[in-house]
Amino acid sequence: PSVQLTLAEVKLYAQVVTFLRALYREGVIERGADEEAQERGRRKRRTGRGIFQLELVRLCQRLCSSARALADSLETLATGELVTRAYRAKARELAQAARRVRKHGKLAALEEVLAEHRDRVIVFSEHLPTLELIAERVGKLGRTPIIYKGALSPGERTKRLAAFKRDEHAVLVATRAGTEGLNLQFCNVLVNYELPWNPMVVEQRIGRIHRIGQTREAHIVNFAAQDTIEAHVLRLLDQKIRLFELVVGELDVILGDFGGAESLEEQLTEAWL
Repeated sequence: PSVQLTLAEVKLYAQVVTFLRALYREGVIERGADEEAQERGRRKRRTGRGIFQLELVRLCQRLCSSARALADSLETLATGELVTRAYRAKARELAQAARRVRKHGKLAALEEVLAEHRDRVIVFSEHLPTLELIAERVGKLGRTPIIYKGALSPGERTKRLAAFKRDEHAVLVATRAGTEGLNLQFCNVLVNYELPWNPMVVEQRIGRIHRIGQTREAHIVNFAAQDTIEAHVLRLLDQKIRLFELVVGELDVILGDFGGAESLEEQLTEAWL
């Protein structure tokens, strides 16, 4: 469903969008080619502008995830050596504003979903601060939140999945780690708290519950913040790769045309900015 953000979130969203677009045009300190080459040789990985672009992608993705996740990314940006002093100061100011947001439109929408579905529910988010926010709200509603993320050991992952299977009212709050070959067909309700920019991730998530052994109708709930980049990204994906008409095998081919999933995310960011 289309989710209406709170007034504080709408105001913050508008301020951060204006900031990011100005930052993209004029807030980056350009390095010389020699400097970039030297740093790349030392680190053997993305450096300089490449790192900045990845952080910009993350910021755009966190715009519609949660104010808490957005604040973390803005604070990271404020320490970036390629960002001018004025923009670092503005990033810190916006991070403080994000920390002050107390009401969240998506959390309210999630409460409605959990009230409707008293059985097990899986909630996916790409961002750890958002995961923590969701888990806190789930706990306040009297249900058991079970966080599942990549940093967990194999043994701990097994324990948490077992706990999710035992408790018929539990809510599994998972990152992308929850899409890695898990058989969760004992659950039939899945919430995408924010829309992944990589369509393969969408398919992988759905595949956790929509698989052989599922005896009930699968319910997939996609949250998209109204009048935000999420709606824009969804439209771009639909136009460029016909997301809802493709089967899994074809997605690999189409993503290859864009240079892979990571390249697709960068291109979507540039198109929007």
